[in-house]
Amino acid sequence: MRGRERSALQSLDVLGAWQLRRFTGRYDEGGGAIWTGGQLLIDSVRRFKGQAAAAIVLTECDLEELDPMSRRLLFVGLTRARLHLEWVISERTRRLLESALRE
Repeated sequence: MRGRERSALQSLDVLGAWQLRRFTGRYDEGGGAIWTGGQLLIDSVRRFKGQAAAAIVLTECDLEELDPMSRRLLFVGLTRARLHLEWVISERTRRLLESALRE
């Protein structure tokens, strides 16, 4: 999981037919996050912690190792969807997960 700063998707304004709604990195005078307009929310797992949505697409999951921090982030990401989750992972991540499940 790349995080907001290294995400290829975070730099986009449009994804398919949808305008993206993303955190601008700025806050208003009251400390509230300032967001771009758009219908499709894009955010990092860390920023989305404590929130939920009906459907989640968890993307950019290319893990080098399945260390405790990666496992915690995966838990957060995989438990945010109330109804439906799509998970896009790299081949390397698939192999790591298969290996961990065999242990």
